[in-house]
Amino acid sequence: MDLCVRCGNPVDDYGVVNDDQGYAYCEGCERDYQRDLASRYPYGQCQECGAEYRPVVCRFGKQHEVAMHAEGVCRNWRDVPDWPPEMFGSTGYCEYGCKPRPRAVALVAPLSLDDLPF
Repeated sequence: MDLCVRCGNPVDDYGVVNDDQGYAYCEGCERDYQRDLASRYPYGQCQECGAEYRPVVCRFGKQHEVAMHAEGVCRNWRDVPDWPPEMFGSTGYCEYGCKPRPRAVALVAPLSLDDLPF
């Protein structure tokens, strides 16, 4: 049976055991750790480089969560699409990859069934 590396209590079936790294946490310590992580990183954290995700609002008013990853260390180092700046206006996409909602198009019903195109 493994012992928790934080409090020394035995680790039950609901605890976390990582034999490769050589650590174990009991259920209570793991719950406290996850709660602390959620309060410190409310939008998440990169599992590779530890970058903190933060909310940003794009020019269309949509909220995105982005992080400044460690370039060359993290394979997720770009949250922003790799487009040249001149494409942002021409494609209709924002700097973070979202596209604005299409405008509503009014549909007009034909006056008779003979006016239908099929």
